[in-house]
Amino acid sequence: MNVWAIRLRGTDLFLPDTPSRCKTQVEPCSNDVPRIFTTRKGALCALTWWKKGVTYITRTRDWDGYLESECQNLEERPERADMQMEVIEMELVEIGR
Repeated sequence: MNVWAIRLRGTDLFLPDTPSRCKTQVEPCSNDVPRIFTTRKGALCALTWWKKGVTYITRTRDWDGYLESECQNLEERPERADMQMEVIEMELVEIGR
């Protein structure tokens, strides 16, 4: 089975997986599990969003606590546009068979 990941070109630094929805708030690193994609298109889409900057959601609630509005915000990170990131294909192999 082939999978894809996003790596800083020429290094072993990958965009890591996170347990939350905060996928654009991380930077490439080598000590975490890489974020894995089942399609190349999914990896390219994630890379496009990551290069734009950090996205976060602002929610407002009324006085009863009910969700009133939800707004997606973008904090631009221009330095990411120059980073030489690449989508790489990897083979997922089961060990011990």
